[in-house]
Amino acid sequence: MKSDSSTILELTEEILRKGSSIRFKATGASMYPFIRDGDIVCAEPIELRNIEYADIVLFRTPAGKMVIHRVIKLKKVNKAIISIVTKGDSSLAPDGEVYPEAILGRVVSVENRTGVLRLDKKIPRFANLLYASLLPLSKWPYLLISVILRRIEKRDGMVVIASPPLFQRRTKQSKNRNCVIGQCEDDSLLAMTASSGGEALQDNRHYISSYKSIMMLEQAKKVISGFDGLNIPTIILKGIFFAEKIYGDIAARLMTDIDILIDKKDLAGADAILCALGYSQPPQYKDFLNNCAPCPVNSIMYFANDRTKPAVHIHWHLINSTWPLDALVEKFDMGRVWQSSGDTEINGIPTRALSPEHLVIYSAYHGLHHSFDKPAMVSDIIELIKFYGNRIDWNIVREECDRSGLKFIVYAALKHAMTVSGSDISEIEKVRPKYFGAIDRAVLKSVKDGRSSYKISYFAFLSAQKGAWGKLVFLFRTIFPSRIVMSHNLRIPASQVRVRHYLSRMACSR
Repeated sequence: MKSDSSTILELTEEILRKGSSIRFKATGASMYPFIRDGDIVCAEPIELRNIEYADIVLFRTPAGKMVIHRVIKLKKVNKAIISIVTKGDSSLAPDGEVYPEAILGRVVSVENRTGVLRLDKKIPRFANLLYASLLPLSKWPYLLISVILRRIEKRDGMVVIASPPLFQRRTKQSKNRNCVIGQCEDDSLLAMTASSGGEALQDNRHYISSYKSIMMLEQAKKVISGFDGLNIPTIILKGIFFAEKIYGDIAARLMTDIDILIDKKDLAGADAILCALGYSQPPQYKDFLNNCAPCPVNSIMYFANDRTKPAVHIHWHLINSTWPLDALVEKFDMGRVWQSSGDTEINGIPTRALSPEHLVIYSAYHGLHHSFDKPAMVSDIIELIKFYGNRIDWNIVREECDRSGLKFIVYAALKHAMTVSGSDISEIEKVRPKYFGAIDRAVLKSVKDGRSSYKISYFAFLSAQKGAWGKLVFLFRTIFPSRIVMSHNLRIPASQVRVRHYLSRMACSR
């Protein structure tokens, strides 16, 4: 990893040679994932004789650039070190020999928004050595090790990694370690606990969560790479994006499947890639492929023949529901979504991410649509707003909500998130509707009380339908959905949907 400017080199050398440590921002990907682009690195002076295998050192190249790479070999004469050989963790080849006069210091900590990795203590040094010994077999040991090494923050005898607001509140309400951990698992959140004296007590479930997340990320890498091979643009959604980009800890946000947004025209190509990766073609695939009319169901789930692989949920529209939200689907401009999306990386693989504005809208819609049945949905909203901060243009959020008819939905969802988490969303008034009908007021009363249920969510979306006729159609299509919606619910081809299926549905809903 190279410094932002070669002019820093002289100043860095002078500071280190005087015996002081130095902190600076790393750029590049040669040490990914141990050191990521934008991480704050702290280096201290080091003598050649004290350098050990696997140390991460700061040195000057013959070209006059400052580089941070790992020591992979010590060259000795009569047991005295005369030079070292370094290599970036993600580089294909070593750098060559580095001699004493070029060595500036050793990295003692790596800091990012999720915490600090200390490399100058016994246990972290051992973990770093273990990680280095497993290279180049896999980079994933680092991600498991980092769960232990991150600096953790106490909360009334409990501590949290990437602490979501809901978990912070819960730790204040309960001293029962197993109870809190269990609740977080149910909520798709996970945490680390500690004694009041600060001794970390790592729950085995955190390691299990880390392992599952690692497998999820590895499979996502294969899927996205396959799509990229067919020039299929992708936008990563929900759990994986939040875990890696927003929470910054793969164990903190549990994931159940891989959610990927594509363009509907690329569905056939995506299907071919997934089938080649061992996934079964869903029975309703051809119905969706051939359907051109607006439809509230805009996703399809792929399950692997090998059940150890995570399911892949392919979306082609952000509005996705078995409720009759056809009118919202037509209003929501997916072209704008793709135009405003930005480049990102997941597990080192290039993909795209929703703009902060569309991410707010989508997270609010998705949470309310699912009745916030997992409090992680609330935490997602609060954490993404905290993460993006002033980068969110709330005027754009308001304009997009006006265009798509989602203004009340987004407003109600944000109100609920504020109530449940105890957080403040200062810009929420920018998406406040000018007028509230009777249904709106009833929904907001429930939301402000912190309540969430299927009925509250349903009435919120009923209220979003335009006019009395739109609401009547919504009610009718809820009872009698289209064949393609029924095929999605039953996981059968639309051609196999019969009257008995509708009768069964009505009988079960009583």
